[in-house]
Amino acid sequence: MRYELPAEKKLITEVVTIARSQVGLKEITGNNDGLHIEKYLNSVGLRGRYPYCAAGIYWCFVKATNNLQMQQTEIPIKKTASANAIFDDAKRKGNPTLYLAKTGDLLVWKLPKSYSGHIEIIVRSINAGIYLTIGFNTSNGNVRDGEGNYYRYRSIFDSIGRLNVRGIVGFCNG
Repeated sequence: MRYELPAEKKLITEVVTIARSQVGLKEITGNNDGLHIEKYLNSVGLRGRYPYCAAGIYWCFVKATNNLQMQQTEIPIKKTASANAIFDDAKRKGNPTLYLAKTGDLLVWKLPKSYSGHIEIIVRSINAGIYLTIGFNTSNGNVRDGEGNYYRYRSIFDSIGRLNVRGIVGFCNG
């Protein structure tokens, strides 16, 4: 499913621009560490070494609201480091729409029988169901686990290893 939340178009455009600026940043030791990762985690109230895929995206929203002189209350997604909490919140508050992704939408995966998951931001459509995304705490495709921020080609229908696609969090002009 795709659940749509209200958000100003300029906010989503700025979020994508900021996410692009983070591509290529890597962990220092491969243990969810680095000054940029501390910023991501701090934006959702965490200190320490935690998975940061959702926190990185939330930080982009915080930075975008600051750049646009908007209030952080205008951030449409939940303040959390959990990909699936963002999806659950969108499911609760958003409107269900056609399962077609747009630039700025968030693609969410979930591990079966667990609340663990992953989230990435869509930056461009490639072709039927294939999108260019930006993932925080992901790999470059050549290593097994996440160790930085990268562009990835993802299908809105395919799993990542054992993680199954859960759905899309989308945005409409609000």
